[in-house]
Order: sequence, then C-alpha cells, then structure tokens
Amino acid sequence: MRRKIAPLALALAVLLTGCTSAGISSDPAPSSTPVAEAVQPSAEPSTPAPIEPAAVSQEKLAKLPWVSTFTVYSRADVPVEPGTPYRNAVASLPKGADFAIAYTKPGGPAFALIGEKELSDKTALPVISRQAGWVLVLIPGRLNLPGDGPVNGAAAWVPESQVSLREQSTQVVVDLGAGEVRVLESLEEVASYPITLDGNDLTPAMGVRGFAVSSYFTQEGRACSSQKSIALSTQSEEYKSFVDGASLIAIHSWSESCRARSAQTTRTSGCINISDTDMADLLKRVKPGTPITFKGGENS
Repeated sequence: MRRKIAPLALALAVLLTGCTSAGISSDPAPSSTPVAEAVQPSAEPSTPAPIEPAAVSQEKLAKLPWVSTFTVYSRADVPVEPGTPYRNAVASLPKGADFAIAYTKPGGPAFALIGEKELSDKTALPVISRQAGWVLVLIPGRLNLPGDGPVNGAAAWVPESQVSLREQSTQVVVDLGAGEVRVLESLEEVASYPITLDGNDLTPAMGVRGFAVSSYFTQEGRACSSQKSIALSTQSEEYKSFVDGASLIAIHSWSESCRARSAQTTRTSGCINISDTDMADLLKRVKPGTPITFKGGENS
C-alpha cells in the first residue's frame, strides 16, 4: 500500500551565505616616478540566487517511489555521491512534514520522495554538499542491482526549505586492514573496537561511503545478542537479496556460532561483528545519519 501524499508547499528561503575567491595578480612593473592612484571601493561579495525547484504535480508525486532501503532506483540521472568531505550536518524532515522531494539536481526533475521514517528510526541523511538553497544528501537504496551497474553511493538534491539541518561531527571508519571499527569526532579518533568476524567478501564495497540508517532487532539478532544491530545504507555488491528484497550490510555483535546457524548471515558479503560490550558503546555514539566509510580492503 502506498503512503498517502499530502500537498506540500514549495516555498524556498533565501540562502544568506556566499563566498568569493580573490584573484592574485603579479606585481606591476617598477616605475621611476611614483603615481598616485585613487582607491576604489571593493565590490560586495554576491550571494547566489536560490534555484527554484521544478514544479511537481500531484499526479507525478503519486507515481514517485519512496527513498528506502528496499528501493532500486535504476535511473542514470540519480546523483552519485562525489566523495567530497562531509559537511558535518544531517538533514531530516521537520516536524509535521509528510515528505520531502528528491531531485536529480537543483532545478532538475524529481525522482523520489523522502519519508519521515526509515526502518526503525526517524530519517536522517548526511549532507555532502550545499548549493544556493539546496543540499546534496546520501540516501538509502541501491542505484542498481548487482550485475546491472553500480550498487552503492545513491544521493539526492533536496531544497533546504523542505528539511531541517542539525550539526553532527561523528564519523565511523570500518578498517578491515586493521581489523577494527573506529569512531571519529571532528576527525579525531575517540573509540576503537576490534572486529571479531567480518563478511565473506567486503572488498567490492571498499571506498564506497554510506551511513547508519537505523538500529534494529531481528528474530535472529535477539537470539544472538542482547544488543541491536546498526543497518547501513551500503548494500552487497554481490548478492541481490539476503531477506525482504534487500542485501543490507550491518554492524552487530552476533557470535560466530550464531552466524553459522543462520542461513541469512553465513552468506552475507558485508556484515561486521564486534563484541556485545563494544556494540553497546557503539550504539551510544552512532545515531542515524552518521557517515560510515569502509577501508583497508584490496580495492580501497
């Protein structure tokens, strides 16, 4: 059943920030006679005008897919995360909003709707770029199924007027080479947890950035650990589905013997295990929207 879509007012606020770059010129040729010059006032830096979002009819809105862990976008014009530094900000829907619209570019066509909740938590999307009243955010879901093209790295441009932004400086690095999960605050390491068991084949996902989508329990998870798992936006580059039409990569604290009893997890190409104690601490530090980067594999 599709979610009911309420009309959305697309009013944009004027972005009040801007930046300019001053050019550097070479020194003038020396002169034997000093020449007095009038001092000209410097030009005021200009602020780019906000780019208006393209109008989307109610009929078109009703046909758009939802941004979701289970969505496969399969569109050549869906933005791919550019690998730029994170902007230490997370976007979510403001209170009372039913959805925001995901666009292919500022002023470009809409391709999906962003809901207020994803899996078990409120939607939170890391910001990776800003432009004239718009933010570029990472989103859950796959660009393509494995074998059909790139899987990970889906992003979306969203009008700033449709989201609430909050600061956050936490990042997580899953370092397979070092065998540890590291937590960074403002790029300084504040915690590290040894990996007790990793997936069968994580190397295809190396270097692709994602984020923590939600913490959650599954039936298998409750039997294997007292701690929730953290679902990531990154999904398997090898398997089309583990369960429910998705191939989630997760961080959890399941024991090796417990994994061996689960058909779902023995064939995972992406889950990362740490101890129960470490998982409890990680859950305190990592909230939805926290960026996650894999490194240290053969393809990193």
